[in-house]
This record gives sequence, C-alpha cells and structure tokens, in this order.
Amino acid sequence: MKLLQLNDLQRIGNLLASPHRMRIVELLAMEAQGPGALSRTLEKSTTATTRQIKMLEDAGLVTRTDIPNSVGRATIATLNLEEIHRLVQEAQAWVEGLS
Repeated sequence: MKLLQLNDLQRIGNLLASPHRMRIVELLAMEAQGPGALSRTLEKSTTATTRQIKMLEDAGLVTRTDIPNSVGRATIATLNLEEIHRLVQEAQAWVEGLS
C-alpha cells in the first residue's frame, strides 16, 4: 500500500475544500447520479458540474460510467468509496505518525 504523502493530503484537502465538489461528494454518497441531475440539485450549470466531477474523477474519488439510453448514452457518476476509505485510513496513519 502506498503511504500517504503530505502533498497527497494537501491535494485531497484542496480538492474537497470546494463547497461545490464537497456537495457533489455528499450527493453521490446518497446515490449515483448524472451531471444533469447533480447540476439541477446544485443549481449550477451542467458544464460547471461536469468540470467538478472530472476533477473528482482524476483524484480517484469518483468513477464515471457511460450507459446506453433511449437517446444514445448517459453518464452516471458514482462515488469511489473504496478509494475514500483508503485515503481516510492513510490520513489517520499519517496523523498518528506525527505523535
């Protein structure tokens, strides 16, 4: 298992410091959703919400999946709980190592 480095902790902290991204994480913790549904709930544009989802995906916190539907395809975002749990455990180990 890769040990969490200070720059990893800062990167994740900065990522989740955004109220918009944190709210997306909260909503995805309840259920997988598409960017359109998230943007309506957040009262933000789909473009802005998709950009935030991409940042969370790049960090490994969210997975996007394309699924076929009646008009072509839809994208669904899912919270990557396994990665979040891993990061929390590593952050706890890092903090314990400070004492």
